[in-house]
Amino acid sequence: MDQLILNRQDGDALYHLGNYRDALKIYNQAIEANGKDDLDDILSTELYDNYLLASDCYCKLHNYQQAMKYYEQSLSIANKLDDKLSIAKCHDIYGDIKRAQGQYHQA
Repeated sequence: MDQLILNRQDGDALYHLGNYRDALKIYNQAIEANGKDDLDDILSTELYDNYLLASDCYCKLHNYQQAMKYYEQSLSIANKLDDKLSIAKCHDIYGDIKRAQGQYHQA
């Protein structure tokens, strides 16, 4: 678990430097490492964060289909956690994806 946290910090640093492809690799590794259905709330929150950040990376890389797929996964987890702030963050990413696609009426 500690290694996942360190990797996630590396992913966050890459993300903030604009290196979305490498950040995405790290987020996807973290998703694969703890992507189980029976996660506790703490691990579910980590999984949510990784899906949401991966969705944003895909959006910034103009891969909108993947961005939507990961957005939907993060939203599903946020709904299971009944976390209103996380749900709102998901909708913010959804708006970013739609704006990037020029679909302003859906954003």
